Amino acid sequence: MFEAHLYAEHRLLVIKITGELCLEHFMEFYAPYIEQANIEHVGPDAPNRIYDVRKLKLNISTDQVRDMSDWVNSLNSAIGHCQSAFLTESDLMYGLLRQFVEFGKDSTIARAVFRDPREALGWLGVNPKFAPELGLGA
Repeated sequence: MFEAHLYAEHRLLVIKITGELCLEHFMEFYAPYIEQANIEHVGPDAPNRIYDVRKLKLNISTDQVRDMSDWVNSLNSAIGHCQSAFLTESDLMYGLLRQFVEFGKDSTIARAVFRDPREALGWLGVNPKFAPELGLGA
């Protein structure tokens, strides 16, 4: 369901999320941040992130999207300052993620939603030509 790879040379954490995600699974994934676990991709030098959710079915309501966003906002000190790009193909996922971004607009974590991996990488400051190398397609 969750697969993460750190590409230190690009200062980028690629997180692929597949299957079906409900609020409980989301909270399980982020629990280590709350517990201040020793995870190498958090802190003042946190890498930017791209969440590839193109093969994810999201099973949450709009209210839960707001709760998720509020919860992530509360983790700002643990995660650090970074940018998070969400990569999706589905219209429904795009809409839900746009709500997530809007609810988190006051966060220190800049968020954006993309359909094209090259555009997402460009926004994150990574040369788009590395999309295939990062497992994000052509």
